[in-house]
Amino acid sequence: MTVYKTACRGCHGGCLYDVSVDNGRVVQVRPAKEGPLNHGRGCVKGMSIIEQMYHPDRLLYPKKRIGPRGSGQWERISWDEAYDLIAQKMNRLIGQYGPECISSLTGTGRHHLPYFFRLGNAIGTPNFSSAGALICLGPRRTAAVMTSGLFAGVDYFGPKRPGGILVWGANPAISGADGELQWFIKDAVNEGIPIVVVDPKPTELARKAKLWLRVRPGTDGALALGILNLLFTEDLYDHDFVERYTYGFEELRARCRDYPPDKVAAITGIPASQILAAARWIGTTKPLGLEQGCAFEQSVNAMDTCRAIFMIPAVTGNYDVPGGFVESMEIVPAGLRPANELPPERIEKALTGGVPFLKRDTMAHPYLMLETIRTGKPYKIRGMFINANNTLLSMADARHSYDCLKELDFLVYMDIFMNPTAELADVVLPAALWPEVDCVFAMPEFGDQVVLSQQKCVQVGECKSDEEFILELCRRAGWNYGFTDQRSMMEAQMQELARRRPEYRNFSLDDLRRQGYLAPERTYY
Repeated sequence: MTVYKTACRGCHGGCLYDVSVDNGRVVQVRPAKEGPLNHGRGCVKGMSIIEQMYHPDRLLYPKKRIGPRGSGQWERISWDEAYDLIAQKMNRLIGQYGPECISSLTGTGRHHLPYFFRLGNAIGTPNFSSAGALICLGPRRTAAVMTSGLFAGVDYFGPKRPGGILVWGANPAISGADGELQWFIKDAVNEGIPIVVVDPKPTELARKAKLWLRVRPGTDGALALGILNLLFTEDLYDHDFVERYTYGFEELRARCRDYPPDKVAAITGIPASQILAAARWIGTTKPLGLEQGCAFEQSVNAMDTCRAIFMIPAVTGNYDVPGGFVESMEIVPAGLRPANELPPERIEKALTGGVPFLKRDTMAHPYLMLETIRTGKPYKIRGMFINANNTLLSMADARHSYDCLKELDFLVYMDIFMNPTAELADVVLPAALWPEVDCVFAMPEFGDQVVLSQQKCVQVGECKSDEEFILELCRRAGWNYGFTDQRSMMEAQMQELARRRPEYRNFSLDDLRRQGYLAPERTYY
């Protein structure tokens, strides 16, 4: 029996596991006690991986459609046949209509996400996208950078603990949006660190909160402006921080005067007394951390709501302080720069819908990308890769998604199980789960990072990682991906680690795989 150190990717997190393999089969998974993020703890997503890997309905082999689209008629093919068919079909479309006619949709970010956008650059198309970009993380990340220049997270990691945590539109004790947070915030609550929760539902954390603000869905922006107004009128803001590190303060204060407690109470459904109590707690709690989720991003005013919320830790002086709201160390890149940058005239063709952060990230608007399949305006998307995204369920208006995908010339779908979106594909490919994937990644995404090893422990059926598929497809199609194998990609990440942190220049990829993680020492304030 062989025991591998590897990291779970059942969510965005990086809980370290000991995976026991006997005769080519995973027989046991145990959370590793030395795991720097989970410390021997694991949730159902990680602990159920054996059931997931060996589920009788799992996709195990490539398949090609042999009947009408959506008919459910398939035949098994080899990977060689799949690669050659995909390369031939996609190159034919590129030659006839230009590379921008090829697009992709992926799900939430895992190990594969940066490499999919690199694939877009290799093909020459600006129309690669993530279905969650506009309703999960995208608005928060962009608003944070616009507001403060960084996307921060709670400092659970240093010697000074948070004085309190404002949990807004998230339930990290259950969902673990960034994986390890479910452990850290539970530890914080258990040790008595007070929390205030903004959420319509009585979540686990809401039931343990010092104060629960049961906000009416879609009114978070008004609540944020109301809290800011009270911080100003009650003189609870950090004068020194505001004077030294902010601009536009008087304009913000003037805007917030339009949101007195009674008006905010009428909008949000929260009693004015609770709003006042929350503002006083926020203004007197140091250091204060902010946990925010994607709930308030799924509204028509998501960007400005996010900006208003991020101003709360700013005016109270909780940015970049021990135990407060801090920036990521970013010691290892999540992905590597594309081998070839797209020319400006190609980027201008991107189907962004005018959304600034999509244009900046060379990411297409997922709904517009689908719409142009149907309308052909401004040009028609004809070929698409969909990986880890059940588009008919994850995108709004399933009928619209269905009608659009039916019009594609060629659709490649890669996932773990057959689903309604896979049934519309021309080729379906079996994707690997985390014990079947080689990868180097750094978590948590915000705060004190560790470098984690995800290593292939077993082979189930003919399942492949997204990176394996991308690398071989690019080789056969003649697209310049910049790498020929996964090992060289991981080595490049370790080289960047050595450049950023020279003290670890002798720490190799093989060292990481044996140990399972690298937790660099942090330079504290």
